[in-house]
Amino acid sequence: MFAQAHQTLHSLLQRYTFSVVARDVVIPDKAKEISAEHGLRVTYYHGTAEERIVTLQYRERPKSVWFNKSGRAKDMKIAGVVTLCSGSAHALPNVTDMLVGIAEASVPEPGKPKRSGLHYTMWEMGATPVYELAKALISKVPVSEASLKPKLRLLGPEGQDELWALARLVLFGNVAAFDPQSQFPMSLRCPPALFVQECAMRLNDDAIWQKYVEVCPAVKLALAPPPTLPVVAPELHMAALNDLLSTLAAAAPPPPMMTLEEQVQQYNSAEQQSPPYAPHSPEYVPEFM
Repeated sequence: MFAQAHQTLHSLLQRYTFSVVARDVVIPDKAKEISAEHGLRVTYYHGTAEERIVTLQYRERPKSVWFNKSGRAKDMKIAGVVTLCSGSAHALPNVTDMLVGIAEASVPEPGKPKRSGLHYTMWEMGATPVYELAKALISKVPVSEASLKPKLRLLGPEGQDELWALARLVLFGNVAAFDPQSQFPMSLRCPPALFVQECAMRLNDDAIWQKYVEVCPAVKLALAPPPTLPVVAPELHMAALNDLLSTLAAAAPPPPMMTLEEQVQQYNSAEQQSPPYAPHSPEYVPEFM
């Protein structure tokens, strides 16, 4: 396990509020549009969910969380690494669906119904796997990689194993699972090496990448310099550069310096060829008097 990454990921997930949709969403009549091509299209809805708290410590009673259509964030990034894809952007939240997002305390607004509890400023559906990861991070009961795989599997056509991959890195320190030559590849949206690098950067833990390069021979080979470009010490580079400059100087020597008499002669010759509107000419009229 990587302690720094574990702590950072826990802190990032603590910023989210999890909740479960408590009742069917409300769709105003004027927000329903019906067309022969697309059928029913909903332009607005709102609903209420019940907070789900991820903690081992006592907290006050869970709050209700209000949400609406405009607050939905399609393809939300969890910890800046994992893409939470819940399917169609037009799908409506159903009762018992779990949501995740950033919530704030509701403040009464003049002329609008009073809401108590929290309201989402940004949210997304399909949050059960993220909730399970948040619980695993603080769990006192040992868990295994295999037992977490079905719990952390994401929706969507690609990247279903990204959350599980994040857990394998942070909770178990299993960098060998990301070997590019692994016989058991995971469903990720990017190459394994890039995923590990992104996790190390986002979770502020260089030890992840260092351990990955150390354990995976294929990564070592990819990062090694090409055999046709040997590593050269800096002082040898400078010596080669000096030799090159000397060669160029010998091949094209600079023109000799002109004597003072030659410079005066060149100046007088140029002055004699000047046009009649030169400053010394009687026809010269200054632009500004």
